[in-house]
Amino acid sequence: MTEDNAIVSNKSPISSIWLLPVIAALIGIWLLFKSISDGGVDITVKVDSAEGIVANKTEVRYKGFVVGLVKELDLEDLNTVLVTIEMNNTAKRYLSENSMFWLVKPDISLSGVSGLDTVITGNYFEFLPVEGEKQLRVYEALKEPPPESEDAPGLHVVLHAKELGSIGHGSAVFYKQIQVGEVYGFELADDAEYLKINVLIDEDYEHLVKLNTRFWNASGVEMTGDLSGFKIRTQSLASIVGGGIAFYTPETGDRETTATDFTEYPLFEDFDAARAGVKVVMNFPRESGIKAGITKVIFEGVEVGLVEDFVHNSEQGGVTASVIMDPRLEPYLLSEMQFWLVKPNISLSGVTNVDRLLSGSFVAFRLGGGHPTREFDVLPTEPPLSFDEEGLHLNIKAEKVDSMSFGSPVFYKNLKVGTVQNHYLNDDQRTFNVHLHIEPEYEHLVNSTSVFYEQGGFEVNGSLRSFTIRSAPLQAILAGGVAFHTVDFDKGTNVEDGHNFNLNRNLTEALNIESITIDASNQYEFVEGITKLKYGDKEIGQVRTIQPGKDLYSSVLTIGYQSDYKELFKESTKIWIVEPKLSSGNLAGVSALLQGSFLQVKPGHGEAKNHYSLLHEAPANDPSDPGLQLELYASKSFGIERGTSIFYKAMPVGQVDVVEYSDDGLGVKVSITIEEKYRKFIGKKTRFFNASGIRATANLRGLKMKTESLDAILRGGLAFSNDYADLSDKAEELDQFPLYATRDEMTIAGNEVEIEFDQAIDLLHDAHVKFNGYVVGRVTDVELNEDLSKTIVTAMIKSEYPSLTQSGAKFWFAEPSVSVANVKDPIAYFIGNFIKVIPGSGDKQTNFAGLTYEPAITNLPSGLNLTLTASRRGSLNPGNPVYYRQMQVGKVLGIELNQDATGVVIYANIADDFSHLVRRGSKFYNASGIDIDAGVFSGVKVTTESVDTILSGGIGFATPESDDNDNGKVESGQAFKLNETVDPDWLQWRPALTKP
Repeated sequence: MTEDNAIVSNKSPISSIWLLPVIAALIGIWLLFKSISDGGVDITVKVDSAEGIVANKTEVRYKGFVVGLVKELDLEDLNTVLVTIEMNNTAKRYLSENSMFWLVKPDISLSGVSGLDTVITGNYFEFLPVEGEKQLRVYEALKEPPPESEDAPGLHVVLHAKELGSIGHGSAVFYKQIQVGEVYGFELADDAEYLKINVLIDEDYEHLVKLNTRFWNASGVEMTGDLSGFKIRTQSLASIVGGGIAFYTPETGDRETTATDFTEYPLFEDFDAARAGVKVVMNFPRESGIKAGITKVIFEGVEVGLVEDFVHNSEQGGVTASVIMDPRLEPYLLSEMQFWLVKPNISLSGVTNVDRLLSGSFVAFRLGGGHPTREFDVLPTEPPLSFDEEGLHLNIKAEKVDSMSFGSPVFYKNLKVGTVQNHYLNDDQRTFNVHLHIEPEYEHLVNSTSVFYEQGGFEVNGSLRSFTIRSAPLQAILAGGVAFHTVDFDKGTNVEDGHNFNLNRNLTEALNIESITIDASNQYEFVEGITKLKYGDKEIGQVRTIQPGKDLYSSVLTIGYQSDYKELFKESTKIWIVEPKLSSGNLAGVSALLQGSFLQVKPGHGEAKNHYSLLHEAPANDPSDPGLQLELYASKSFGIERGTSIFYKAMPVGQVDVVEYSDDGLGVKVSITIEEKYRKFIGKKTRFFNASGIRATANLRGLKMKTESLDAILRGGLAFSNDYADLSDKAEELDQFPLYATRDEMTIAGNEVEIEFDQAIDLLHDAHVKFNGYVVGRVTDVELNEDLSKTIVTAMIKSEYPSLTQSGAKFWFAEPSVSVANVKDPIAYFIGNFIKVIPGSGDKQTNFAGLTYEPAITNLPSGLNLTLTASRRGSLNPGNPVYYRQMQVGKVLGIELNQDATGVVIYANIADDFSHLVRRGSKFYNASGIDIDAGVFSGVKVTTESVDTILSGGIGFATPESDDNDNGKVESGQAFKLNETVDPDWLQWRPALTKP
């Protein structure tokens, strides 16, 4: 560089570095100004106690927003604590003389829980900011939150109360149990006679308060009750604990004009005191027992009034009471209203109005006409209803009224439908007229066919077969009453007020509205109201009156009977007397032993008739009688008599008409009648049997008892079965049927066979005939021939097994036997010896030669039947198992000698599920007993097919692998050799044999 290229510059007199202090000074000035302008304001709040207040922790809040913080605490004196608080700058303009501070801390009282958030955050000051003209820096803390301002939004009302009770600041105000406001203040009135309670109703609900609205103290629980029940009234849980006020607007009065601010209302003590009503005066009789504030006026179970107060009535006696009535009744308060006192009553009929035993009497009334009035006389008891009263009014003619008094109930089917209103003696001085009132909703139950009777006590009807006890309601049993029954709702006509009815002694007498007369001999004893008229087993009437006949040696009976049986009494109708008779087959006579003689009727034909002569015994059977007439024939009568029931499936369907000897004198003929509606159950092959008494059979297996029904045990009976009948082939009049001695005899009725055994056998009458364990017949007779060398057995084989009576069938004698190998026919130990049979396949046969040994069974209808040949039987027996790999797959059916007696033939059956295991190459061997192989060095080896084969024997077989034509499938009847022992190589075969 040369000197000519040098650049020369002049330096500024003030360096730029001095700008930094200037900027810093400006920032400091700005921060100082910001700190002063945004800084808080310190104020002092005086409190009574510093409990829960912590410096630099306790906050000042407004609606939950923090506007200040406690800085320090100091004592002004021993009673005052000075709390220095730094308030936010935003709150400066609200620190006026009108602003307020108070300390919020947890408070638990009956009214509820407040300040609950302080449990976590600690106590804090609540600030109520109010702008004002004068700024303050020192405040007195309020002891409680300030009350609502009188200009707070909502409706302000003032309530007058005698005492505050549990109502306090913040107590809720309810409308229909919804909180609609609260109490925000209270003070004594100027004269200190009552309290003024300031209430604020929320804006949303202020329209609910009208000029005639009524307020009451709803604090706690309001409970009223007596024996009829309890009523508990409360507004909410809060009002129960902390007090509250409720209000409602009555339906009467001005319900349109709403209240204005600071309208004053009385505060009633409870809801009942708050209710509006009409005041009336009632004159009560002596000893009425009414109580002010408790005795109520009740109409049809609804409370409509309350006795408010009463004074003694010096002129009439008793008391005169002031009663508040429901204003809705005001139009009905007329001079002809009837009021009466209802008291609890304890009598033989029970306790009435039991709910009034503790709560006292109440007043009931009946509406009436007349002019408006506010004063009434209260009667001591309910007055009778007049005929003008709504409902049906009837006159009942009765011989006595000892079971009927005013208010006694009237029943229909044990339902109370009315009451007895009044009764008086008629002009004849012998009967009474009883006024009954039927409630309007039940008057349609009465018509011209209705019958009335005394209701009370018990009515018993019955026989040895059954009996009924009819009981009146308990109220009628103890105190009496009247009941009625309407015979026909279709044919009966309506009745009007004042209609006359007769009163009967009981329902039976009341229903017997039809009548006949009977000429009867004086030799019989009849009792009015007791002697019955029966149709079959049904009581349809009874003797009403007994008058002497013209000859004085007879009597004329008037019989009342039920109208339902009017068609029984025709020209050919027969009526006879049933006298006491002790007989197992004659229930009518046995029943007469208990209830006396009675009359029996048999329906007839022709024109209607109402006068008869009494027969001394039951008439003979008439084939033209209704029903199906049949004739049964038996070897003896079995104790059956006329009237014995005939049962089908344990239900009576007919009866025996006549029991007499058959025409040949060798048996008995029984004429029976099956009721017409059951005729369809009798076919040409229907079987009848004796079902009387109890049939018992006993053996070592136990005791078995059979009977058709309890009726059949007591009185005997016949029954029939259609197990073998074709009901399309109906029986006709006077068809003849055999009568079997028992159901069992009837069941096995079929084909009779004769079996001749060539030796005497131990076999009893009624022994079983069995096939494969099933009873297929029964022995009916057992006889020895003249030289005692043979036994001839007669047996009945069920007809449904015809193959058992065909040629080729075999019968043999079965008795139990015990051996080491097995127990044969062990069931015979319990039921006795019996006959076994296997079917044949030829023509029908009735004579068979009986066997004393069991014949071989060669095949079964299912499974694979095989024939095995062996040189001897060994220990094999029918029933022994057939094994494959020690699993039983079949059984031995039978064993017999071959044709030339050089060996035996063994018949076996392999079950269907295992028939594929047998192939042409299969080897069969005798698996009975034990195979023992012993050696000095090899030890002892014991081989057996199974434990069972050790004692009873058995057969095993093995099948080789299918590698040649000799191993193909076999058919039933295939013959195999039965080897004495098993080849060890056979046991090693493992063919895969799959079931096809």
